[in-house]
Amino acid sequence: MARTKEPTVKPSPAFLIASWIALAVGVVAYLLGLWNATIQLNEKGYYFIALMYGLFAAVSLQNAVKHGVINSKPQGSRRRQSWTAERRVIHGGRGG
Repeated sequence: MARTKEPTVKPSPAFLIASWIALAVGVVAYLLGLWNATIQLNEKGYYFIALMYGLFAAVSLQNAVKHGVINSKPQGSRRRQSWTAERRVIHGGRGG
């Protein structure tokens, strides 16, 4: 089956700038809070890894959804992995 190229709608530059600013503010606020927290260093490391894992899961999920919309192939297992990673972050590492 031949794939036809679908017209893509790109986000506006204002949306992209606002998204990057929101991401940067959120990450900086999280890291400042973590820096000023009065918890043990190993707990700080856990929360930092949770942040990094969450960012990775969000990007992976966005990528899987995008590929699903344009009917690209590595979709099924990648989407399941992304959703599983997202649920693990949300539920504190306990899985789905």
